[in-house]
Amino acid sequence: MKDNNLDQMIHDTLRTCGDAVEPSPALRTRVLANAEPRQKKHVSPFRRAVVVCAVAAALAITGAVATSGVTGLRSAISLNKMTDDYDTLAAQVEQQVSADVIFPETLGDAAFRKGYVDVVEKLGENQTSLGTFHELTATYDLDGSRIELNAYVFDPEVEGEAWGTDGKEVREVNGVDVTYALDHYRSVPVGYEFTEEELAAEEAHEIIYSVGSDEVEDDWFAFVSWEQNDICYFIADYDNVFEPDALFDLAAEIIQ
Repeated sequence: MKDNNLDQMIHDTLRTCGDAVEPSPALRTRVLANAEPRQKKHVSPFRRAVVVCAVAAALAITGAVATSGVTGLRSAISLNKMTDDYDTLAAQVEQQVSADVIFPETLGDAAFRKGYVDVVEKLGENQTSLGTFHELTATYDLDGSRIELNAYVFDPEVEGEAWGTDGKEVREVNGVDVTYALDHYRSVPVGYEFTEEELAAEEAHEIIYSVGSDEVEDDWFAFVSWEQNDICYFIADYDNVFEPDALFDLAAEIIQ
């Protein structure tokens, strides 16, 4: 099989499989923020993001998010782990993530819809495994809009450089520093010619590019994140319907 035919088959398969899974926003942010989307003149310490999906699972390899020996994260997003029963998921969180995780049944006026606990593998050089940790992903629904909560035990090996673009806002909420960010992502087709202005915006951390869409598509991704009692929390607004104040209010419901 010619290389270009194989590449097209892989591309089409990934696009089809990608429609069947819903990766967590935390994982999505790691992929987009830390991936090397195209060849640059210098060698990047980050690896190109790859997402491979099978019938019941997806695999995500992301760029490094820390300055330790960890060079990437790999998560098997298995559809058979998903549950819409809050009590079942709450028990899994207590047993597999931590009993200290605050996992509410509602966030504001949004009700719990579904979620899962996933195993995230820490990768070193040559994709060697450096250990694993468990992460909660819970989806809440508010009149058709989706909010997602992620939580995992703090790990200094995977906490390092901030994800996403600059322009973040930090507020103290009930004695805890909470960071808000509205990140700008642009997907472009293969072979897209970047303008000098676009390259300058990327260098200034004003935008994050990914390559492989059928046309130029812009997306904005809002989230708040914080650490409390050795637990890292991440609330994402999938549909960008919340003002910053509203997301800080959601964080305040967890930070007691």
